[in-house]
Amino acid sequence: MSKKLKRKVVVIGGNGFIGQALLSELHCNHSDNLDIVSLVRRVSGNEGVKEILVQESSDIRDAITSFSPQVVFDLSGSYVAENYFEFQTKNLAVPLVVLDALKDLKSDARYIVASSAAIYNLDRDNERVNEHSVVEPSSFYGAAKAGLENACSIYARKYGLNITVGRIFNVMGPSQPKMLFPSVAIQGLVEVKKGKLSLEDLNHSHFAGLNFLRDFLDIRDVAAALCCLLSESKQGLTTYNICSGNGVKLNDLYLEAYGQILGDCTSHVSSTNHVEGFSIYGDNRKFCDAFDWIPAVSVSSSLKDQISKVMNSRG
Repeated sequence: MSKKLKRKVVVIGGNGFIGQALLSELHCNHSDNLDIVSLVRRVSGNEGVKEILVQESSDIRDAITSFSPQVVFDLSGSYVAENYFEFQTKNLAVPLVVLDALKDLKSDARYIVASSAAIYNLDRDNERVNEHSVVEPSSFYGAAKAGLENACSIYARKYGLNITVGRIFNVMGPSQPKMLFPSVAIQGLVEVKKGKLSLEDLNHSHFAGLNFLRDFLDIRDVAAALCCLLSESKQGLTTYNICSGNGVKLNDLYLEAYGQILGDCTSHVSSTNHVEGFSIYGDNRKFCDAFDWIPAVSVSSSLKDQISKVMNSRG
């Protein structure tokens, strides 16, 4: 009996926060059935994954053309930029190369591209958004991701490409970038615990908006959710919210981190039941029903693991 051929999978953005978790999930739980290639700008040495260095757009196109994958995960993009043009460039440049390559190949590959909850209006109050909610970005980053989704829609409709867009909400957990919440708060609290920073000097302005309510999902659940999309079989364009489906007040996360790191927090800052900031979270029922998926890691467990990693790190 002939050996079953493995499905060819390309991952773009594998050196990032979500990308590293995805590659780990693919290697640990799907490597028996997949031939995985990660397109990277620097070698990271991910176990069990072939890495191909790409420096120019043409390198990405050449890699896709030569490898002829059945699935492409695209986690490229950035939420850090100086202006709208830079946001557009960072978040659309690579996807447009991939879309053109798949179009020219007349490929039936599944293109799985990471979008964001930022395509919704994050300045609304007490709103649960689903895939049919109005796309009304309130930031340049959100506008760039909305532009990406528009491009995917056109390529799917005009050229028959099979595209799945994952609107990923707030991601937390071990190795979260330091500039995101709750990482920035954890870093400051650990500095206080180590005596490198006084509690009075802890700059809360770096994590303003503690009364905002947001939808957080652990990075391991995000990776598992993305791997569910390997079984997606719908033709054309499909969009899913990838989120917990629950809102968490940032102040409650901060208080829990404070308690785990410094002990009793009642004398430092008190929680309020009323959410005075903007409140928006996701509806994940479409994704859960499609793939029989539910988040496995609670916010509290994710926070605990994240704190442990920071406290046990050097420095």
